[in-house]
Amino acid sequence: AVRRWTTKRNKVDIFEQDLVVFPVHLGSHWCLGVINMQLKRFEYYDSLAGRNKQCIDIMKEYLKCEYNDKKGGKEFDFNGWTVFYDAKTPQQLNGVDCGVFACKIADYITRGKRPTFSQQDISYFRRRMMWEVLKGKFYK
Repeated sequence: AVRRWTTKRNKVDIFEQDLVVFPVHLGSHWCLGVINMQLKRFEYYDSLAGRNKQCIDIMKEYLKCEYNDKKGGKEFDFNGWTVFYDAKTPQQLNGVDCGVFACKIADYITRGKRPTFSQQDISYFRRRMMWEVLKGKFYK
């Protein structure tokens, strides 16, 4: 269903990217999936310490199909690829902040930083995110 996002018209080649980041909605909880092209690994970050093999399998299948589609029917070589669940992923202490956690984890990861925040930072992050969206200016 997402194949059209990377058409030649859109000029997106995920294989030229360092990271491909996927927000993952599990019905009532948000997590984050990452295809880390540089480290050759599938990463999963969950602020409730979950491990989601199905999400990893879907990212693998997406990568396989995208490669086949964009590289003229060739098979993707998964040799050397690993799966990474970060045991140090910041953990939420309630049932409502998963979306902010997922967004901030993505923010840290895409900046090449390890997520080191905690539940105590979420109120500030929520306000900061609202300000950034309203002003159209994102912190760099």
